[in-house]
Amino acid sequence: RSALQTGGEEKDFKWSQSEEEVEVLVPVPSGTTKSDVSVKFGMAAVTVTVAGRSIVDGSLGGKVVPDGCTWTLVDNALQITLEKAQSAPWNAVMA
Repeated sequence: RSALQTGGEEKDFKWSQSEEEVEVLVPVPSGTTKSDVSVKFGMAAVTVTVAGRSIVDGSLGGKVVPDGCTWTLVDNALQITLEKAQSAPWNAVMA
């Protein structure tokens, strides 16, 4: 049995979580604008594309409320906030 992760570093992003949210930080090239970014939220999946390159595409470690999920560009990073459908810890951000 593995220990619960409160966050970590993956190949293309870092993540952390609280009881209600998961935050994902994806480094992006300097000069990246909103029009370079596409983020699509599903109940159990997320797709992130930056400048035509797929960064994250797959099933999440738990269910989210798509309308409660947001993203913003901050200091050469894409900050994604996922609102959890249930207040419970996730073992990993991606399944």
